Amino acid sequence: MKKNLVSVIIPHYNGVDFIDQCLQSLTKTTYKPFEIIVVDNGSRDGSQSFIKKHYPQVKLLQSPKNLGYAGGCTFGYEHSTGEFIVFLNNDTTVDKHWLTHLVKTAQTQNIAICQPKVLALRKPTHFEYAGAAGGYMDRWGYVFCRGRLFDVCEKDEGQYDQQVDIFWASGVCLFTKRSVLETIGAFDPYFFMYFEEEDLCWRAHLQNQRVVFVPGAKIYHYGEKTAKKYPFKKYYYFHRNHSILLLKNYAWSSLLRVLPKKFALDMVMMIYFLFKGQWKRSVSIFTATLFLPFHLVSILKLRKQTQHLRKRDEKEIWNMLYPKNIALSYFLRDKKKFTDLLEESPAYWKQLPYR
Repeated sequence: MKKNLVSVIIPHYNGVDFIDQCLQSLTKTTYKPFEIIVVDNGSRDGSQSFIKKHYPQVKLLQSPKNLGYAGGCTFGYEHSTGEFIVFLNNDTTVDKHWLTHLVKTAQTQNIAICQPKVLALRKPTHFEYAGAAGGYMDRWGYVFCRGRLFDVCEKDEGQYDQQVDIFWASGVCLFTKRSVLETIGAFDPYFFMYFEEEDLCWRAHLQNQRVVFVPGAKIYHYGEKTAKKYPFKKYYYFHRNHSILLLKNYAWSSLLRVLPKKFALDMVMMIYFLFKGQWKRSVSIFTATLFLPFHLVSILKLRKQTQHLRKRDEKEIWNMLYPKNIALSYFLRDKKKFTDLLEESPAYWKQLPYR
């Protein structure tokens, strides 16, 4: 390990234009020292030769197959040397001072994981879907962000420019420490894509560690360039991993309270999308649900490993999670902004044990 060095790890699969834009912005970073590691997941568009030619300073790791985002990040981490680790999407650009703010926050406070402000690359005045100003989760595992509820992304007007503790940091740009990953593990490759960052942050909370939003650090994200090409794959992993996330991290007492309603909601969604003519999404929910009983043994092994990390009482974890179902708040109670949730459940926000 090299002290003060930041290892920036970028999983990549096709998209030369995106990785070029990302690497160009990284070269302007003012913080030193840092290294850039690109994990190429078997690109077939000339990405590897392009990076070698135009960015010889980048450490390029080539995988013969697509490891997914989680596997690519873990592979890169295993070949890194930094005291600090950043997992970064390839369709991002960064503000030149981004690392300075993240390192300063991590060094001066007892913090395990940090997230910068995530703005939309195509509309930089607004928050971006995947992360915005930090993530939260309700008790059924449905996620939302400061600055983004479902598809409604707010304009960034400085309304969330306070450093606050959050429940999860976006995998679009997740900053952490090598010492943290050595304790709780890196992204779980079992997830492949979706919910890997929520799983990592939940493990940090089980260890009684903090996850923090750092408003001074800014990045810009294009968003979902790969998932849009493969909608069934996207929906399948989303619904499958949502269930695995809960099964791995909750105590049994909480699972008994949550799972019946969670699976009931899944069935309602499956029927809803079927009647809407979105059969791919309906089938993906069914297939994802069917996956669970056939792989329960392997999921329970992952659960056992996760629960061995526990230093925090389950009641504290339960109280960290939003008490109302965010989908019902959004669709039935017309809560379209994060500030609406502050008004909906003021007692919850005041009692958070990790703020």
